[in-house]
Amino acid sequence: MEHDSNAGLWAQFAHRFDLQVRILPLSKYDKASLDISQCSHLIDSETAFVAVGLASNGLGSVQDVATVCNFAKEHTAYCFVDAVHAAPHIRLDLKQLGWPDFVVCSPYKFFGPHLGVLYASRDALSTLEPDKLPIADNRLPSIENCFMSPFETGTQQFENIAGASAALDYLASVGQRFGGIDSMPSSLYSLTAEQEIKPSVHLDLSTLLDAAFFVIAHQETLIKQRFLQGIADISPKLRVLGHQQWDQRRTSTFAIDIEGMPHELLTETLVKKHGVICTSGNHYCTFWQDTFGIPGATRLSFLHYNTLDDVDSALSALESIIQSSSS
Repeated sequence: MEHDSNAGLWAQFAHRFDLQVRILPLSKYDKASLDISQCSHLIDSETAFVAVGLASNGLGSVQDVATVCNFAKEHTAYCFVDAVHAAPHIRLDLKQLGWPDFVVCSPYKFFGPHLGVLYASRDALSTLEPDKLPIADNRLPSIENCFMSPFETGTQQFENIAGASAALDYLASVGQRFGGIDSMPSSLYSLTAEQEIKPSVHLDLSTLLDAAFFVIAHQETLIKQRFLQGIADISPKLRVLGHQQWDQRRTSTFAIDIEGMPHELLTETLVKKHGVICTSGNHYCTFWQDTFGIPGATRLSFLHYNTLDDVDSALSALESIIQSSSS
């Protein structure tokens, strides 16, 4: 399920230093989930580093990274979570993720600029010895060392940092306008379209982000339900790869395939003939051929600003393509 930047590069590093690589397999019952039960066999006292993706950018499936992190911590291994695809869909909460040592994402996924973001625990940073500039000291970044720690290599990208801050402000505004702090149910997925979402009062950034992702989950659940039910009504030749449920096990990103039609052709037809924006290819994932028997897929990515009308337009386009290919 991993993006190759979180799987292939670590594997290359391991092979370079003659380290053993262990791969968590897919579940026998679900081609979109990692077989978490295998953690007890693969993570042990010889394990030094565990990397796992929170959500697949190829299929949209969400993984149980908290359990993986807990196994890693039991054996004092570092745990690294790739949250790039998850960032616009899921509130990133360290406790819910199992207190990983590292979490990475990029603001371009949550409506900001291209920039790398790394969370690292203080304990992890204090034990690492990276190569550093001679002028930098060994302390963590602080005013005292002019932020010239071993983890800083020069002037920061301040314009991108400002853009990332603006992206957070936008998300906070979603929470401010629509979040309904006082109406959160015990389960985000118990909401219905008819339930009122009350505007929230002025609150701190963290609380507003909680509110934002509450309403994002609500809207994306409606989108997932509409799309998956609509796909099922079109044709057995059209399939969604991965989870078929509209619960928390998937985001509103869908990989689709039409039997007998190359994914490049499907994508080109959707974009040029029907005006449905989508992408085509392997999306930096290596599982397509072994898991689904195809080299890649067409990917439709819905977000909270999409409407159910947008979903219906995509479904109508797919139905039209199926009818044309059958005639």
